[in-house]
Amino acid sequence: TQVELADRLGYNYAWEVEHHFLEEYSHSPQPELFLAAASQRTKSIRLGHGIIQLTTNHPARVAEKVACLDLVSNGRVEFGMGEGASITELGPFDRKMEDKQAVWEDAVRCILPMFTHEGWEYDGPYFRFPLRNVLPKPVQKPHPPILVGGAFPYSARRTVRYGDGWMPQITAGSPTPLTDLIPRFRQMAAEAGRDPNGFDISIGGQAED
Repeated sequence: TQVELADRLGYNYAWEVEHHFLEEYSHSPQPELFLAAASQRTKSIRLGHGIIQLTTNHPARVAEKVACLDLVSNGRVEFGMGEGASITELGPFDRKMEDKQAVWEDAVRCILPMFTHEGWEYDGPYFRFPLRNVLPKPVQKPHPPILVGGAFPYSARRTVRYGDGWMPQITAGSPTPLTDLIPRFRQMAAEAGRDPNGFDISIGGQAED
């Protein structure tokens, strides 16, 4: 109902985050189901995965989810990517906190070609994928906009490397104030030869007093 109203009022985005086992924080283990339902009750608002946990999903399933949602929404998907924040979420999926950054990187390298290649295979440290054509392909070409989640300096660097936008969260655990990190992010982008002002920056989370 809130997303329907936001669509009528002209809001640009609605985001749904993936979390697991967080009893009083988030009951949202399958955001693509919610977003698919919202896509049938709205016309213009863009529907964002903010984020999909790349650490707890197989890369092929991620590519399939994003492409299917892009089809049923007629090209309105934003693909947000993140790690997951706690052992409460990662542990049941046999992921260690100390590995989650490397798992994320491996997943991204595996996923992105799936949107465009008619045959793709991958052999990485955490994911292996035999030669297959991952279907369907998304409406948006070459793929939906990619946003990287996380308010860490390495998240900013990832955004410059892989993303079209950045989703830094304002939380008590954020290591660097965003007033300092965003200018550093824009400097990183310029040094990498990308337009510092060419990224969407969507700030979410709970602000501190």
